[in-house]
Amino acid sequence: MHRFTLAILVLSLSVFIFSCRKGVETARYPLTEQQLNFIPYQQGQSVNFIHSGGHTFDFEVISLERFWLKTETEHPGENYASYETLEVKLESTEPDLQCKLTINPYPFYSGFTCEINYFHFIMGSLTEPIYDSLQMQGKIFKNVFVMADTNPTTNIEIDSVYYTISEGIIKIGMTNDEAYYIHN
Repeated sequence: MHRFTLAILVLSLSVFIFSCRKGVETARYPLTEQQLNFIPYQQGQSVNFIHSGGHTFDFEVISLERFWLKTETEHPGENYASYETLEVKLESTEPDLQCKLTINPYPFYSGFTCEINYFHFIMGSLTEPIYDSLQMQGKIFKNVFVMADTNPTTNIEIDSVYYTISEGIIKIGMTNDEAYYIHN
């Protein structure tokens, strides 16, 4: 009986030791200066927007964080790579909008994403804007990127985000042709 208990104890201890081994970081991907400069907002900044119907409101930058993440693995203890992330959160109270902008270094997770009230948008390229220049609300914007919903619904919801490196979000388009424009 003691041999059986001892064998179970040794087996359990072996499984515990080998299943808890720590993986090794095999690569590290920091954000480049170009990527860090892609999101122009500063902590505490207020950005004024106007609705196509005339209502104005402010987006407030409520957080700006740089942090490191690890690649996901199938099993604890496997080797991993680390990558730096910049995440900026903006919010307004009227209308109730929460926005999260995230940038990751290539080759991880699409590069730049924008989430507004659970609508996700992914930018295809950080170096190739859709428009060299675009006039909106009487102002000309240079190097405009556009993220659009490729499968919009008939519900009233966000369907596009227009963005520049110098201004950040310049337009939030809706499926009912209403929009929110930067108004600074």
